[in-house]
Amino acid sequence: MAVTILAASGIYAITNKVNGKRYIGSAVKLRYRFKEHVRLLNKGTHHSITLQRSWNKYGADAFEYSVLEIVADKSMLIECEQKWIEAYFPLGKNGYNISPTAGSPLGVKHSEKARKNMSDAHKGKTLSEEQKRKIGIAGKGRKMTPEAVAKRNASRMANGGFRQSAESYAKRTASRIASDGYKQTAEAIEKMKVTTLERKNQQKANQ
Repeated sequence: MAVTILAASGIYAITNKVNGKRYIGSAVKLRYRFKEHVRLLNKGTHHSITLQRSWNKYGADAFEYSVLEIVADKSMLIECEQKWIEAYFPLGKNGYNISPTAGSPLGVKHSEKARKNMSDAHKGKTLSEEQKRKIGIAGKGRKMTPEAVAKRNASRMANGGFRQSAESYAKRTASRIASDGYKQTAEAIEKMKVTTLERKNQQKANQ
C-alpha cells in the first residue's frame, strides 16, 4: 500500500482491491494518519476488527489508500467525513467502519466549533428506512462489554431512569427467562425484579 500522501487535511479511504470494501476516515494530516493506520495494522492492533482481519488475510498489497476530499477548514472535517460515510455506508458487509457516525470510534475530542458544525449539519435530519436497515445489519452480532452496559445504565438513570412501564418490563423479563437469557438463579431473578420495580416506583414518587 505504498502511495504518496499529501500533507493536508481531508477525507480518505482505505480500499480492499479484492472485494471493494473500504474504510473511510478524516485526518488533520493525511500523511500521518496513513502511517498510523499501517503501523497499527502491521502490529495487529487496529481498532477496526474487520479491517484488521482483512489485512491479515489479503496482505498489505491488497489495499490502496486514496484521498476522497481535501478539506481546508479543519473544523469541517467531521461534517465532510459524515457526508462520505452516508454516501458509501462502509459498514457491515459494505466496509470496515465500526460506526455510522463520523469520528465516534476513536474518542477524539472535537472543538466547540466542530461540534456546532456537526450539530447544525444534522438538525432536522431523519434516517430513511434503508439507512436504518443498514445500521441494524451492521450492528447484528455485536455484544456490549460489561463496562459499556454499566455506562449506558448509569447514563439512563442520571437522565430520569428507564422509561419502560411495569408491564413492558415484566414482558421483557419473561421473554429473557423463557429464552434462558438470564444466567442467574430463579431466586436471584425475583430479587432483581423486585429491586428494579421498587426503584422505578421511588422515581415516580420523587417526580
